[in-house]
Amino acid sequence: MGLFTGMAAADGVSRDPFFNSDRMYIIRINEHEYRATRNPTKSGSFFNIRCTVLESDDPKLPPGSTAIHMLTFKPAADAAMNIKVNGPALSNLREHVLVCLERKFALGGASEDDIRVAINELRPVPGDGEPNSPANKARAAALESLVEENCLKNKEFVGIDLVLNTVGIKTQSKGMDFTVHNYSAAVDEGRKNLAKRKEDVAA
Repeated sequence: MGLFTGMAAADGVSRDPFFNSDRMYIIRINEHEYRATRNPTKSGSFFNIRCTVLESDDPKLPPGSTAIHMLTFKPAADAAMNIKVNGPALSNLREHVLVCLERKFALGGASEDDIRVAINELRPVPGDGEPNSPANKARAAALESLVEENCLKNKEFVGIDLVLNTVGIKTQSKGMDFTVHNYSAAVDEGRKNLAKRKEDVAA
């Protein structure tokens, strides 16, 4: 058993454009999909976050555009190795899903305290032998269930609006260009910040 066990193999290549670095977007989730390549033990797999851009400061992706955030998972021999070789992708997926969950709770009228407790129960415990401690294994299993049931099977996060900030960096190991995707559930605040960014550029 492993992450997203049983999902059908498919071509992971997307025709949608990627989000550009150092930009801000208000996006709506269109789809979450997990795609294994035709030979996942050699080529890995992908988790795609497909979105519609509602607002942005990116002239290449104006409102109404569709774009994708693709998380790439390297092939791994077993579950333990999967965590080691895919740490960044798994971490990014976890943070995205938790932001989606936070937004859903907020739209449902949950209090800030209730949201904080629910989210923190799914985050790994720092300094607790991550990821091999019993507590973190349980949290990892809960998150996997959340992704499989809420994201992929029941599509519960489709239609949710989020803020996305992208930051261009160089990877430490190879010095390659990489775009960090930071999601936020604070959409109203995000719209204000985006408007301010546009004003600053125009000034």
